[in-house]
Amino acid sequence: ETTPAAVVKLTASAKTVYIGQTATFIATVDPARATALRIEVRRPGTSAWSTAVELATDDTGRVIWACDPQVTSEYRAVTADGRSVSGVVKVNVRARATVKSSAKVVHKSGSVTMSGTIVTATDDGVSASAVSAASVRVVLQRKQGSRWVNVRTLKTSATGRFNTREKMTSRGEVRYRVVVLGNEAYLGTASNVVVVRVK
Repeated sequence: ETTPAAVVKLTASAKTVYIGQTATFIATVDPARATALRIEVRRPGTSAWSTAVELATDDTGRVIWACDPQVTSEYRAVTADGRSVSGVVKVNVRARATVKSSAKVVHKSGSVTMSGTIVTATDDGVSASAVSAASVRVVLQRKQGSRWVNVRTLKTSATGRFNTREKMTSRGEVRYRVVVLGNEAYLGTASNVVVVRVK
């Protein structure tokens, strides 16, 4: 007599994480029993599933796995015999962007340097360190009223850094940020806001 296939479920602690943040996955098998499970991952632009990790459930049929997703990916849990497969869980990964100003206070007609770093994904896609992103387009924006207005488009260096010099043409507080557009591997993001006071 053939044993009915188990029911496998997979959940993730978050639908979206920033690069470098941990996502925790919980897989369960019903009926509950100690068994082997593998968690598979499918990365952007691919149709094939690959094994991320193989784990043994506890007596309650549950297993917990934590990883640092590096690119937006889909995950599923599969029993060792391949008969039972969970639903697909997608975890989006958002890039990180930081910007700083070389001065907080300048005189009118003076200049400041805006610099920062963009962090996106490694090639691994499962559980590796985030890396500074080379040749990524970055848009520097300045706030005008309630709107953010594009100032210029920059490209990061081989070390993931960017910098540009901006001339202050009017007195008051000027707010800047940078924006990175997303793609299939990671979601776009906006950086912190820096404020420059112009005398």
